[in-house]
Amino acid sequence: MKKKSIGIGLLLAVAMTGTASAAEICLKYVADGPGLTDQHFFYQKGVDANSTQSITEFEALFLGSREFSGYNNTYQLFCVQIFEGVTQGHTYCYDIVPTQDVPEGNEDEMGIVRAKVMGELYTRFHNDWLGGNYTGTDLDNRAAAFAALVWEISHETLDSSFTSEQYATLSLDMNAGAFRSQLNTEAQMLAKQALAMLTGTYDLNDSLNGLKNGKNQDQLIYVPLPAPVILAGVGLVAAGIIRRRMK
Repeated sequence: MKKKSIGIGLLLAVAMTGTASAAEICLKYVADGPGLTDQHFFYQKGVDANSTQSITEFEALFLGSREFSGYNNTYQLFCVQIFEGVTQGHTYCYDIVPTQDVPEGNEDEMGIVRAKVMGELYTRFHNDWLGGNYTGTDLDNRAAAFAALVWEISHETLDSSFTSEQYATLSLDMNAGAFRSQLNTEAQMLAKQALAMLTGTYDLNDSLNGLKNGKNQDQLIYVPLPAPVILAGVGLVAAGIIRRRMK
């Protein structure tokens, strides 16, 4: 007889939809992970996707993953919010939410179309680029390119006529629109190549979740979540079922 397993994504979906509040995870920001310092990018909300007009420049920034720790493990996260931050050495508690529900605040949630394209990015490139195939400068370039792609997908203005994720990819360009990157030569080339390969034909990625904090920078997490977090979610569901039965 075949054993059946419940995917973490499904389990969390049940935990979050079966209760009034999302499951919570608390992690300490330990250090910057692989990536590049002194990188430039540009962002101005609402600028047309095809526009090359001058927009606000952010410079001399680190672009890459960030290492968080908790539950006897470490996690390489990518931030999905530009105008909020986190401080090394501090612990932050996040609501675990579907990818489409981050970032919060005035940067606007991704929505389902962007979330599916983000899921494709993670499915096709995360483990290949960041899962141990590369080290040193090669890894740093890929981490910086990946971070820039996360912001490109989550913050670019999508043409209003692109109602599906397949056509939404036509709005994505590292050199035009509301978000643009100006990385070193290798990282910029990697970002452009990956962007050109995205098809918009993938579904949501069950292994990818958003981490939402109302006062600090939202993150994306792409690993099996810690057992205490999953069990907490299951406990909330069970408590809800028990309460309903008692009524």
